[in-house]
Amino acid sequence: MLNLLKKVFINLKIFLPILAGIFLIIDLGKQFIPENFIFEVLATSKWMQIWWANILGCLFFSNAAQSYILGGEFLKTGVSLLTVTSFMVSWVTVGLIHFPLETNFLGRKFAIIRNLLSFIFSFGVAILTVFLYQLII
Repeated sequence: MLNLLKKVFINLKIFLPILAGIFLIIDLGKQFIPENFIFEVLATSKWMQIWWANILGCLFFSNAAQSYILGGEFLKTGVSLLTVTSFMVSWVTVGLIHFPLETNFLGRKFAIIRNLLSFIFSFGVAILTVFLYQLII
């Protein structure tokens, strides 16, 4: 039991500085990127909106609760539900900002494969979600 606690604290010492760096990068990104930048990028053609939404979701990783708020704001400005859903899925599942942390603990190969698959599947999940939503409503 004591051996296990030692390992936990050793990993925690490694994990905390990396996690603090991730939060710092996220906060700096939020400070330097204007709020309307994302809205302007998403004001393109429908399929380009989905593509850009997926890319932006990957770059600006955060928690799901914030994606709900952002998604609501996007919908209010006229961004399509498919685009918003694609953004939200990639926002939560793909994270380039926390990639170094993931690589450290899970291995480089696993992190690359997981992020690539999450990016690709986020398109499909968004399309399937919107399709099912429209069937229900």
